[in-house]
Amino acid sequence: MDKIQTFINETGYSKDVVLDFLKKKKSIDSLYCKCGKPKRLVASKQAKLGVKFDGYCGAKECHPGFGKKRPEHSAYMKKLAVSGENESFSKTLIKTGQLHNKEVNTIAFKRKKLANKGYDISLLKDEDIISLEKKYEHDKQFTNESLARKISKFISKHELNDFFAVTSYDELILMPNEELLKLKKKVYSYQHHIYCSDSCVSKRFIRVEKFNLKYNIRHLTYVKTRSSYESNYIDFFEKNNIRWDYEPFRIMIYNEYHVSYTPDFVIEYDNKKYLIEVKGYLLENNKDTYLKYKINPAYEFTENSSEYDGFIFTYESKPKSMEKMLTYTLKEKF
Repeated sequence: MDKIQTFINETGYSKDVVLDFLKKKKSIDSLYCKCGKPKRLVASKQAKLGVKFDGYCGAKECHPGFGKKRPEHSAYMKKLAVSGENESFSKTLIKTGQLHNKEVNTIAFKRKKLANKGYDISLLKDEDIISLEKKYEHDKQFTNESLARKISKFISKHELNDFFAVTSYDELILMPNEELLKLKKKVYSYQHHIYCSDSCVSKRFIRVEKFNLKYNIRHLTYVKTRSSYESNYIDFFEKNNIRWDYEPFRIMIYNEYHVSYTPDFVIEYDNKKYLIEVKGYLLENNKDTYLKYKINPAYEFTENSSEYDGFIFTYESKPKSMEKMLTYTLKEKF
């Protein structure tokens, strides 16, 4: 019991969740990753499970697939599932159909499936069939039927009909697809609040709604920030009559990560324009990567742009003055 209490004190996880999990796994050692760190607590995709412990601590180097090339890993996973060597793995991580129908990944099977869905595939090459089937599976997730089914299941389970102002699946399926997509985001956000927010840092970053704005560059009178830090900066800009915009655009970054970066703010001050990134803190295990592959490209963007006069990167939760803020203007890359 001492080891269990130590684990709870170390992680801050709910005692009930830990004890419930140990009823199945029995050993507290099963809740530690191979690197020695506690495994992370995540929301399960299976509604009946609620929350569960992941198979590793969350560090990418501890993931079972780390270092493996995707095609090789995918083939290995399918082979393992069909073999039945690991019954639990086969039932939960691979689609049931792939266990009973070994032809499910063949071109012939994909052709038959698309034909049954009403597609004219008579003149399509094999590579076109593969692309079309992938597109079909992707688009299927965003149909009204699929969205309404997932949303209604979650709302019904947690008795949130009044909160989301929705009564039934039949009502949801009649909503415009754009409204369903917006509702899906709200549901996923609520799901995260229920299952994950106690075991991650999200509660430190409270989304704040700001109204009656006067100095927004795009003349927006309402924005919803992603953190209380960003809200503090909007208050500062409004109080000091500084023209500003929140998450104004996205910078595409072409490196091995193929990522994009959205600055928190653009401001106009003393006839100059600055991009601003407000960061509460950076975890040590991804700090170097974040600075190198996101902040440095943002700095280069302003350096190569005739429109902007600098890139400000700050950890300050509340700005004290523009003079102080300007001291955080990057002079060189990290």
